[in-house]
Amino acid sequence: MVLVDGEQRGTTPLTLNDIPAGNHEVTLTSESGTVRKTVTLGANGTIDIDEGIFPGFAAVYLPFEAQITEGGNVLRLDDRNQITLSAGMHDLRFVNRRLGYDVVKPVEVKPGETTTLRLSPTSPLTVTGTQTMEVFLDGSRVGETPVKALEVAVGVHEVLVRKASGAVRKYSITVGGNPVTLNVDF
Repeated sequence: MVLVDGEQRGTTPLTLNDIPAGNHEVTLTSESGTVRKTVTLGANGTIDIDEGIFPGFAAVYLPFEAQITEGGNVLRLDDRNQITLSAGMHDLRFVNRRLGYDVVKPVEVKPGETTTLRLSPTSPLTVTGTQTMEVFLDGSRVGETPVKALEVAVGVHEVLVRKASGAVRKYSITVGGNPVTLNVDF
């Protein structure tokens, strides 16, 4: 099927003589996938489009394990962190229930090409206290209470809170897909 600027124009092979000069988005769709191209047609010009529609790859890099699905089907990475997908747009869902991480990322796969998805998810961390205290995240000082909406990588972290007197409290927190608030009271 051939679409020009979003309008269905027929099936291949196809010759169109009524396309005005300018930029146009041509979409070719088959059972094997979808290919989109932007073409520029000059006045009284012609353009031949000869496209093969075959699978491509999505290379996925995520700092923790996640189940990857599309339309309810589980997808598995190969030894190169790649998934073979039909050409076209895909909505990949990444889920790690332990971390409370659940996100959908769109990816466009082009025939024979590898599209890379590097996910470095973060979520806001807020630390409050009954008084002003130093706050450390994984051994690095991040400020004094209140620390508001500090973007922290999804995963397990250690938060240390220290009063001016030297008294310390340590917390192990799991940062997932939702904001985390830690209220410290000595």
